[in-house]
Amino acid sequence: YQEPMESTIINTICQTYKVCKADKELINLFETAVKYEPNDESHNVELFLSYNRLQEFKKMQLLAQKLYKITNKSKYVFWFVCSLLSQSEDQYPKAMLTVAEKMIKKIYYELELKNFSPG
Repeated sequence: YQEPMESTIINTICQTYKVCKADKELINLFETAVKYEPNDESHNVELFLSYNRLQEFKKMQLLAQKLYKITNKSKYVFWFVCSLLSQSEDQYPKAMLTVAEKMIKKIYYELELKNFSPG
């Protein structure tokens, strides 16, 4: 895949790869798609899910961070934390758990403030 493709083509190839359980090819497809459209949320989500199938937790973690940065959707913070915790303890420093906790608290308080109504 040398150039950008239309979403319908990507989706068709995606479905074919999923049926064939061709997970590595699926990753290649979406890594290429994301290279050409780095801020496309759906391509990034599909790439994240593809990494999950192959238990590429570190790549999942980095992609979840990217998704949060480009969308500002709080669910991606939780994806980040889950990806972090899925790694074995020797693959991440303990300080990352503190960072993860702070991120969750920040999201929690932001959501709490949004849902607050005086009276």
